[in-house]
Amino acid sequence: MNEPSEARTSAAADATRPEGEEASSVGTGVVISEDGLILTNLHVVAEAKRLEITFADGMQAEASLVLAYPDKDLAMLKPNKIISRNKKWIKRDK
Repeated sequence: MNEPSEARTSAAADATRPEGEEASSVGTGVVISEDGLILTNLHVVAEAKRLEITFADGMQAEASLVLAYPDKDLAMLKPNKIISRNKKWIKRDK
């Protein structure tokens, strides 16, 4: 990986809206390693029960929060299984 790539983060929170819809938030992040670790803002993902990443090339993955830095409002996410644009699973190296 020569330079960082962008990713969109989506978080579904525990809270629900009055209409019964699930609350969610969307933000951006930067892919900082070959295995897909993403640096993003903590306030976007802090209350999430489910995280989803959409990479710049259209690939998608559910993700886990691996590190949080509340004083800097930073979070590091790790993608789980990456799904291609046509929804086929792609095996991710560990």
